[in-house]
Amino acid sequence: MVKKDIITQIDAFPPQPDILTTIISLLNYPVADQKSAVIKSVELKSIIVEISNSCFFNPPIKIEGVEEALDLWGPEKILQLAGVASLYPLLKNPVPGYDLPQNGLWQHSIAVILAVEDLAAKLRLSTDYNYFFAGIIHDMGKYVLGPFVDDAFEQLQTEVAHANISFEAAEKKLFGISHGQVTALILEQWSFPSAVIEAVRRHHDPDSVKEHDKLKDLIHVANVLCLMVGIGVGREGQCYGLSASAARRLALRSTELEAAASHTMGLSSELADNLAEIMMDG
Repeated sequence: MVKKDIITQIDAFPPQPDILTTIISLLNYPVADQKSAVIKSVELKSIIVEISNSCFFNPPIKIEGVEEALDLWGPEKILQLAGVASLYPLLKNPVPGYDLPQNGLWQHSIAVILAVEDLAAKLRLSTDYNYFFAGIIHDMGKYVLGPFVDDAFEQLQTEVAHANISFEAAEKKLFGISHGQVTALILEQWSFPSAVIEAVRRHHDPDSVKEHDKLKDLIHVANVLCLMVGIGVGREGQCYGLSASAARRLALRSTELEAAASHTMGLSSELADNLAEIMMDG
């Protein structure tokens, strides 16, 4: 019965923001066409300029125009960040049940993106927009599951302690669905690529599938890394472990994980504030 109520809430979840739909469409254009489309877009021009001046790029001088921004950084990465920023209105609110404060989920999600970028750079792995969007929305289902978690928190804690399982596994056991699975169902409604949907669905258990890929493993490692350093730790606490298999598949050494964690901690709060301010100004 509880799962049926959860599915009802998933069906009622807000649709994909219009600006994100536009950005994803542009990201599927050839790069040469992306630039001309952005220049013509009244909706995107100011956002693109402001993002190009964010701490993610950290330009030596202030960029004043959209063509200058696109020439300097290229349209693809700026559009990815614009897509991330467009989700701020959905991700800024407190998360009931998980005890995440205002902007708590937003800051965690930004940190995961930065950790993914840092780890991918160490692996010399080229990342497309799937990595950015999987990183920013992997925990969005917590908004749906939060009230149910709030009502059953003591039972969930008991399952975690007695069965020695993760909090997400306890969600599955008690509700028949986890916050990762809830997010995946929302993304199916939004017609997201299957690669993103599966990475989000498996972000706590990348070893549960036979076919592994770098997107699933990187989202998992980045997420756990951010939780380990305290970015986005909610009421469920530090009960998520890092998959040694995922780290091994990515050939990541402990020193590289530590460096990524340090870089993420140093930049994530500032970038989260930068992008939030852009959306509030808009």
